[in-house]
Amino acid sequence: MAVVSPPIALPIPINPITPWLFALSECVCNELATTGAGPMCWCGIYPGIAVSLEYCEECSEGLCGMGWVRMVSANPSTSFPIAEVQPNCRAETAWLIEVGAVRCIPTSEDGAIPPPDEMAVYAADQMQDAYALYRALLCCEAPSMLVQQWTPIGPDGGCLGGTWLAWMAAT
Repeated sequence: MAVVSPPIALPIPINPITPWLFALSECVCNELATTGAGPMCWCGIYPGIAVSLEYCEECSEGLCGMGWVRMVSANPSTSFPIAEVQPNCRAETAWLIEVGAVRCIPTSEDGAIPPPDEMAVYAADQMQDAYALYRALLCCEAPSMLVQQWTPIGPDGGCLGGTWLAWMAAT
């Protein structure tokens, strides 16, 4: 009986976007803490179709909120970021990425809106976080990137924030 050698074990290729998601996540968390409205309770890469805002509430030492990076979708592309109708092995992949942040805002038991001066502070924090997320997208050394738009979130359930969408190309 002939001895058969096992096939050579090849390393599993890492999806080309994964290292960029980790790097972008680090940039997002750092920018929110330094140029945004301050540190968050939770900040990192979030999986799935949508972010659950249950981590928005206060966690400790007066901190509240969460920041994230999430892959939204992807498509093959030979003219970034336009989807390729007939992809080939040389087509790069265009990855739609969402970066976002929400912070808690106090709610009253009777549902009363906060006074205008207090609401202005929450709005200013929301815009400061939008700026910090935008800086993270632009300043993190990433592959080709096309930043699209900012979309606000809330105020809803005591959470206020928003997201940026951006296309990244990684081969």
